[in-house]
Amino acid sequence: LGCWTSLDNEITSELLALSGFDFLLIDHEHGYGDSLGITRQLQSIKETNCSALVRMPKDDEVYVKKTLDTGVNSLIFPAVNTRKEAENIVEMCRYAPNGYRGFAPGMIRATDYGLNVTNYLNNIEKNLLIVCQIETAEGVSNIDEISKVEGLDMLFIGPMDLSMNIGKFGQFEDSFFIETMEKAKEKILK
Repeated sequence: LGCWTSLDNEITSELLALSGFDFLLIDHEHGYGDSLGITRQLQSIKETNCSALVRMPKDDEVYVKKTLDTGVNSLIFPAVNTRKEAENIVEMCRYAPNGYRGFAPGMIRATDYGLNVTNYLNNIEKNLLIVCQIETAEGVSNIDEISKVEGLDMLFIGPMDLSMNIGKFGQFEDSFFIETMEKAKEKILK
């Protein structure tokens, strides 16, 4: 059970974590904040059983690298429409030879500032969770190809943006919207 937060506030994040949520989705697509804010929020929930998942502004390589460097290992990317976009996302999240993420082991929180480099490198690939949001008709039509990308762990339908994209903003009872959602659901489950 998770909670969506966009406030960039470590006290709010700590209270949510202490309330018993399993994860917080820290929203940097529409929410406030930067990588320093993510670090403060991670520090505030460190002594709880709550994990962090960060929604990226988009597939910005520098922002992705800085976010992963904070120690977050779960990222969600909005509006992924093609297999190529999904492949690029996975590659920017992974180190060579599986990707092209840069590495500065002694400078990043993820490695305990260089004190835990080997453990981080040995575990990041298996601990990394990469989620792509499907939020357009194009994305729905490409689910079969997007889901073939190795290293992509989950597809998440964004109903608000999908409804807007297909010309049915907020009309969640509309038959065309329901049909589009069902089509996406079937493809994802397949």
